[in-house]
Order: sequence, then C-alpha cells, then structure tokens
Amino acid sequence: MVKVMEFTYSSEGCLMSLRYIFLLFVWKQNGFGLIWGWRIFVYILLPYFVMACWAIWSGRNDSVWNDIVFNSSVFIQRAFSFLEGWLSANAMGTDHSVADPVVRWMRPWQGWYKLNSDASLDQGTNRMGLGWVIRDDPGRFMAAKNMILDGFYRVKEAEAMGLREALSWLKGTGMGGVEIEMDSQVLFHAIRSAAFNSAFGLLVDDIKNLASDIGDVEFNCVRRSANSAAHTLARAVFSMSDCGEWLDSPPSFLVNVLEADLMN
Repeated sequence: MVKVMEFTYSSEGCLMSLRYIFLLFVWKQNGFGLIWGWRIFVYILLPYFVMACWAIWSGRNDSVWNDIVFNSSVFIQRAFSFLEGWLSANAMGTDHSVADPVVRWMRPWQGWYKLNSDASLDQGTNRMGLGWVIRDDPGRFMAAKNMILDGFYRVKEAEAMGLREALSWLKGTGMGGVEIEMDSQVLFHAIRSAAFNSAFGLLVDDIKNLASDIGDVEFNCVRRSANSAAHTLARAVFSMSDCGEWLDSPPSFLVNVLEADLMN
C-alpha cells in the first residue's frame, strides 16, 4: 500500500507546497517494502527534491541580491518543468511508440520531399559544421547547403542548430510536404516533448515554430547510415573549398553518397 502525501515547507515565514515529494511505504514483514520505497525515492523522487532545493536557493538569492519578488510556487514549477523537459529529451529509447531507427535511406512518400540534416564538431579548431540535403520522391537531388560556425557546443545543441538553420532555409524556398530526417534521438524526442527552459529547449522551440510555419512537416529519426549524405555535407565544411549551396546539381564529393542511397 502506498500513500502519497503533500507537505509544506516554511522558511522565514514563506510557505511553499512541494508536490511529488514524499511517499510513505508500509513496512512489509520481509522488509522488501522499505527497500523498494528507498529505490523509488532515489531514482524517481530524489531529482525532484534536489530541483526543489535548487529552486528555493536560487529564488532566495534573486530576492536578496536582485530585489526580485520570491514566489515559491513559480520557482519550483519552473524547476520541475526544466527537469521534466531534460528527462524527456534524454530518454533515448524509452518511447516505445517510436519504431527502431531506419538503417538505410528511403525515398519520401509520393509527392513529398525529404530533407536530411546533420552537424559535425571539430574540437581542434573549435568550430562546427552544419549540412542538409533535400531530395524529391524519386530520390533526385534538389538542393543542398552546408555552413561553418565558430564555437563548440554539445552534440545535441549542434544538431538542433543545424536543423533550425535547415528549416529556416526550407521556409525561404516555399516548399511544403517535407519529411525531415535526423540521426539524433535526443533531438527527435525533444521535438516530440513539451517545451522546457534551457538553451537546448529554446532551439527546439524555434524548430517547432518553423515547422508550423512551413506546414506538412514530418520528423523522423534514422541511423547514421541512413543520414550519410547530410553527414558528408557537415564534415565537408572543414575544407573551405567545399562550403556553399548547390541547386539542381550536387557537389562532386556528394555524388557517390547519393548514388549509394539510390542503390539501397
């Protein structure tokens, strides 16, 4: 039997309600009830407890040093929203409604286009490359672009920046009815999840807004082997001669990759 309780925390006259925080477990004769309850606390409730403590500490600091009104419920809700967003974005492989990623490139649905996007990081030069390619339903090359940006980001943020740039470019073309493929499960799950406050979350919000503006956009997650054309484009930017935009005719370094995709 599990009883869920809600309690209030008082700090210098400030009452705050902390939901999800505490579970009382009835002691079983064999003792496993307490062990199970401890595991539930450590693996499920402890992150919420830690985030609540962080929200209280952060809110009190803002109140003392920045003269910001301390609203406990707002600070704690923001902390919980951030945690839940982070957990969703990093829950790779836990969404059983998503099929295993496709292992080879496949033509888009009839009458649709397919855009593949990827990012690549170069720690030596502290730069990252972004690349994307779009093809029609018979698999013919339509356009491609790659670009290089200074700065070094985490992989998921680089992937999100690349997809945001690709969708911004796609919006400018006026195309609709596009399948979007990426090889980042973290980014894919984040797009399917509720919004959350972080640098990565803001990038994901931009992606969702651009997709809504374009209309008829479907996101899919595939393996690297099915995203090799975009990966090749992203890597090619580190050779300055291979950085640019191509319409109708692909760059020479991409031809073999596109042909291999069609042969598959």
